[in-house]
Amino acid sequence: MFLGVRGHDGEQEVESTMSTTTAEAGDDTAGAHRVQLDVDGMSCAACAGRVESALNKLPGVRASVNFATRVATIDAGADQPTLELCDAVRRAGYEARPRSTGG
Repeated sequence: MFLGVRGHDGEQEVESTMSTTTAEAGDDTAGAHRVQLDVDGMSCAACAGRVESALNKLPGVRASVNFATRVATIDAGADQPTLELCDAVRRAGYEARPRSTGG
């Protein structure tokens, strides 16, 4: 899916959001679970790319970050602590917390 967003400098930027699952990507993260994080501090699509890159450097993690919604969707091994995912986002210079399910 492609989503056009207006960047902080007023120019049009385009962000692509990955939609493949870990099984489709041929990843061996058996027992993977999906985590969503709310990410604060992103001001452009490049910021989302930095967060996505930081998360994807973790072993067994496949992440996609949507700049428009400020949500990181992560497929990670069952033994991957959510706190570690949030810490990776913080090390990249942004804030993250588990997305509340509401209700």
